[in-house]
Amino acid sequence: MEVTLNTFVYQPEPAGAGMAFEKAKYRLNGKRSNLYDISNEQFRQTVQTRVASVACVLKRDSLRKSENGDYVVISTGTSFAEGEEFRDEPEPGFGTAFACTKRHVFTAGHVLEDEDETNVRLVFGFQKLSADQTEYIIPKKNVYRVKKVVKQEKANGKDYALLKLKKKGNKPDLIPLTMNFGEVVGGQKIYAVGYGEGLPVKCAYNAEIKSVKGRNPNRVDADLHTFGGNSGSPIFNELGEVIGILVAGLKDHDKDADQKLVRIWHDKKTTDAHGFEQIVKLAALDDVQEVINLKPQMKVKNLNLQKSTELQKSR
Repeated sequence: MEVTLNTFVYQPEPAGAGMAFEKAKYRLNGKRSNLYDISNEQFRQTVQTRVASVACVLKRDSLRKSENGDYVVISTGTSFAEGEEFRDEPEPGFGTAFACTKRHVFTAGHVLEDEDETNVRLVFGFQKLSADQTEYIIPKKNVYRVKKVVKQEKANGKDYALLKLKKKGNKPDLIPLTMNFGEVVGGQKIYAVGYGEGLPVKCAYNAEIKSVKGRNPNRVDADLHTFGGNSGSPIFNELGEVIGILVAGLKDHDKDADQKLVRIWHDKKTTDAHGFEQIVKLAALDDVQEVINLKPQMKVKNLNLQKSTELQKSR
């Protein structure tokens, strides 16, 4: 079945709209939200469509199989200190992946670095649907196993992996996202969808590419409100195309007296010295296009985004 993604053009919301907790003082517009808290209805629907193609990477013992074959997410209590946002939500994940073909996903290369892939599960559509939700049921059709690591690279700053997933019985094909292998433009408006801190899916938005001349030619910097667990998250341009993979960023947390996590609030001096959140450009992954049989027309050479009025710790 062919699925057409919405083509709504993303435009940032003004500061103060919706629910926002800024990670850094220099970026007061930055937002990270559960989808039901995004105030722009068209943008919310666009992000919701893409969630079906974005998976939480977790260990199989984070899921309990129910009598009907579906799965329940096991909650082991919060890691976060009192007063931290989202502390009432489960946090089973340790990375993010996204569909690039009907059987393949991209993630960050380091996500499976110390993991036995036979113990890993990819769960699509793990999200909080309302403020009072306490139980998280995952349909069995949304839970996949890794068949093999097709390609993995961590040299030269690329840090990505291409995984082929197992398909059994009536499990549906993945819904691949639209990808743009063209060069990334500074000042470009972007957003990310992923499972930062292992939580149910969040959208980080009101962000932009800060530098295309970073410390590595295969990466760009962005002021995204993202955290550990967002590694492997797809980075979307204002047209809803994936332009990169989130791979790294500044340290996220310290611990309080009870060993609970407290977020660090970086100032402009810190980010100027050490950089922002880091994205591997799809433009740097030309060697993988043939592997997944991408059609030539999917490779966009130079998208002039300036004409548009639309929109070092591992993650």
